[in-house]
Amino acid sequence: MTLDTDGETMTRHLLLLTLVLAIAWPGIVFFLLTLAIGIVALHTKINFLVLIFGMMLSASLLSVALSRTAMRRVTFARSSR
Repeated sequence: MTLDTDGETMTRHLLLLTLVLAIAWPGIVFFLLTLAIGIVALHTKINFLVLIFGMMLSASLLSVALSRTAMRRVTFARSSR
């Protein structure tokens, strides 16, 4: 991490780190539920559970991709008063 005179690079890196690590409790519960269903689906080989596991996995990947795409367009500026 390099530091500019105004600290813009450090601020940008910290903002990206915050965006990467911000996971809400419902997201953690969804991930754990997906993991549990995946383990049960692979162990029992029930086709319906494999289908549900695939749908949950694709929903989480789609959510990550769409949120990253939306956040790339967000800009902000600090106003001086």
